[in-house]
This record gives sequence, structure tokens and C-alpha cells, in this order.
Amino acid sequence: MFVSEDGGLTFRPSNQGFHHQQIMAFAADPENDERMLLVLTNAQERILTTRDGGQSWSSAGMGVAPEQVRRVFGAPSGWWVSLSLGGLMTYDEKRAKWSKAGFVAPVNGAQVARRGKPAAPPVQRPFQKVVNDLAYGRGIWLAATEQGVAGSRDAGATWFEFSAPEVRG
Repeated sequence: MFVSEDGGLTFRPSNQGFHHQQIMAFAADPENDERMLLVLTNAQERILTTRDGGQSWSSAGMGVAPEQVRRVFGAPSGWWVSLSLGGLMTYDEKRAKWSKAGFVAPVNGAQVARRGKPAAPPVQRPFQKVVNDLAYGRGIWLAATEQGVAGSRDAGATWFEFSAPEVRG
């Protein structure tokens, strides 16, 4: 692993404590460049975070197996991972634990009353898409999934799908 302290003009090795380990995934905090997250192979502690630019590292592995991790993200609200088989997890630093995150927002009008009976309340289901990338805007998060783009207006708590654009040719 290499570190730059001058905006990428020069790099120096920073491999203390990383003997024969490989970095599978890496994320930096978009709000604080001193905070980073690593997912490692060939290591006793396989998910690590730092708050001091890599001077010291702490375990963040409880609740998710590194083999399940597809990508890691430094979101404005903290660390997120997309899982290889679909879905998202977020890290609770106070509890030092990962937990499943995100539900699919019920579609308005999807539950229709039948034969005079009232419509059942909409059922939330877990967000299970395979996420390839996340982007964060002021009022919306976007997830690039294998099935298209999903959006969240509540920092990943609920997700909705964008309709596919019509291609004319």
C-alpha cells in the first residue's frame, strides 16, 4: 500500500502490519480524507478502518464476511458495502457491527382493492439488487445495479427504481 501526502505527486510505502496481505476493496470517506476502510485477504482481521490516515487501524469485521463483499463505499453517512449476491450493508461504528440496509419503497397505487375489500398495506421488502456503484447528491443517492439505476431520497433507507429510458433509433 502506498500513501501520498501531497495530492498524488509523490507516494511512499505504508505497509506496516500488512505482511502478505492483499487489499480486495478500499473506500475513503468523502468528508474526511483521514478515514478509510480496507477489506483484506490473508489476514486475521480482514475488514479494517482508520481515522488517522493509516497510522493505526481497527477491526470492522463483525457481521459481514469479506467473501460476501463486492464493493465498499464511503458514503456521507458512513461505510457501506454491496454484497456479491445482492443487497447492501452499513456499518454502525458505535456498535462496531454491520447490518443489512435498505428497503424497496412500495409503489403508490400498487396495492389495489379487490371485490370491495380494502387494499392491504404495502409490504416493504429488502433491497436485494447487486450494486456496482453508489453516487451521492444533495437530495438523492443513486445505485448502479445490474438491472438499472435505483434512487434513495433518505440516505439509503428506502430505494426506488427509475423507469428505463426509451431508446429510439
